[in-house]
Formats: sequence, structure tokens, C-alpha cells
Amino acid sequence: MLDLTTRLSLLLLISVVFTRPASADNLFINDAEAPTPASVTAPTAWREAPLQLPSWPRDNDLIAIPDRAANARFDYFIDSHSLHTSADNVVRYTVIATARDGARNISYEGLRCTPRGQYKLYAYGTQQHFEPIDPANLINPTTSADTWQSLDDDSDSYRRILWQWYFCDNKQFIPRTRTEQLRLLRNGRSAPSMDDHGFLTE
Repeated sequence: MLDLTTRLSLLLLISVVFTRPASADNLFINDAEAPTPASVTAPTAWREAPLQLPSWPRDNDLIAIPDRAANARFDYFIDSHSLHTSADNVVRYTVIATARDGARNISYEGLRCTPRGQYKLYAYGTQQHFEPIDPANLINPTTSADTWQSLDDDSDSYRRILWQWYFCDNKQFIPRTRTEQLRLLRNGRSAPSMDDHGFLTE
């Protein structure tokens, strides 16, 4: 029969065995999380650049937008002098819509070369000058969804024509160069290829 001292020693040993930390059963040491390389940075959220309204369009600078339907209510023209792409990759331009009776509607717009295309109206032309829709938005543009409209919801097909064939490279979804945009407008677009129809969702 075990004496008192031996029994106490056994009880102490058992208590040590059953109270080991759980980590003692882990035979593998977890590696520390690898540090993020200094060259990897989080993507910067897109921001629209401030802008100034262009000068009033001159007839000599107007280029007709091709591919309009024969029964279209308006003929559309781009003011070549106003056409440019800013650092924010927005293509901005003045568009002139001429009715059959000679009446004109003039507006200053922006077009984004996103996978489905977006547009924005900045100002309307009236009495030989532009009237901004929201003057504060020219200095500090907002990027919320309600300021940029999808081309899917656009009833004026000329914007989709500009996005698809003239202003944007829809394989990379970036603006074409101004030289190429003007060349295509003046000379007509190339024959469509299969790649031009591979639109992606945003």
C-alpha cells in the first residue's frame, strides 16, 4: 500500500499532465504572417478632376458624328476644338444637336471608357455661352453614382456610338488618343471585329 507521500506525489504528477496548455500538443510552429512588399500599394479610388468650360464652338471646328440612323431627329456634331482627355481619363467634348429645321441644342459632356460606358452632362449652351448645370461640381466634382449615368439608360444613341467606335479602346477600356479620335471621326471607323463585341459587366 502506497504511503501518504507517494500518493501525494502521484496526484501532483496527474494534475500537471492534465493542466498542460493546449499549445503543448501542437507539434508545429506557425510561421509569422509574411509582410506585404513595399512595392505593393492599395489601389487609389478614382476621382474626377476639376474642369473649366470650353469656349463657344465655331462651325469650322464641327465634325459630324457618323453612323446615325436615316430617320434620326437630329444630326450630331463634335466640336473638335473642345475634344480632350483629362488626367482622370474622362473624354470631354462639346456636342451640337441640329434639328431638321436648323434649331440647335448644345451641351458640354464627359464620357468614361468603362466596360459599359458612362456619361455626364456639365453644361448647356445658351446665348453664346455655357450655363453649368452645377457650378460647384466643376470645381469639386463628385463621383457618386447619381452624377454619372450608364449608357444602358441613355436614350440618345450618339453617346454609345462615340463610346463604342470613336472615343474608347474597348479592348482595354481606356480612351484613344485625341489624334486617333479625330481621325476616326473624320475618316470613319474600321470594320467591326469580333473582339469589339466582347463587352464585360462593370
